[in-house]
Amino acid sequence: AGASIFFLVRILAAIIAAGLLAGLFPRFSQAVADCTLSYSLKRFTLLALLGFGVLVAAPVLVLLLLVSFAGAGAALVLLSAYVLLILLSYFYAAVIAGAALARQIVKRSTFYWRDAVFGMLTLSIIALVPVVGWLVFLILLAAATGAIVSLFYRFAYPKDVDVLEIE
Repeated sequence: AGASIFFLVRILAAIIAAGLLAGLFPRFSQAVADCTLSYSLKRFTLLALLGFGVLVAAPVLVLLLLVSFAGAGAALVLLSAYVLLILLSYFYAAVIAGAALARQIVKRSTFYWRDAVFGMLTLSIIALVPVVGWLVFLILLAAATGAIVSLFYRFAYPKDVDVLEIE
């Protein structure tokens, strides 16, 4: 009985957090959904591969940085950013699932916070399936990670700004 109550509270907390995150940052949620779903299956696959690469390479980089004393500070900052990225990717995987369901069921391309709530509920139910559920969750988590990293990269290094002009 205790495990089932813990499971329900965990799902409820994840649903509330996904709804809050999507409601507080609607433009970013729309950008993540558009980045992963508006283009082709090839683009989705590339984003998932990018996300999977980041999820695998970042801990290896942290371990390599921890070898030296000078890299320990950078490793702690990178580890903090990595943990934050995993948490954001978890919730934005629900955003992607909700946006995909809204586009397929309601035929609507705009994203609302309730789509994230429905996506987290759906993703939590899908994750209960032993092998296939975790595979679907891992693919959506990797795609969300790839989309977030891609959007952050485009924000940090815009194409239309010339570095030599900024003084």
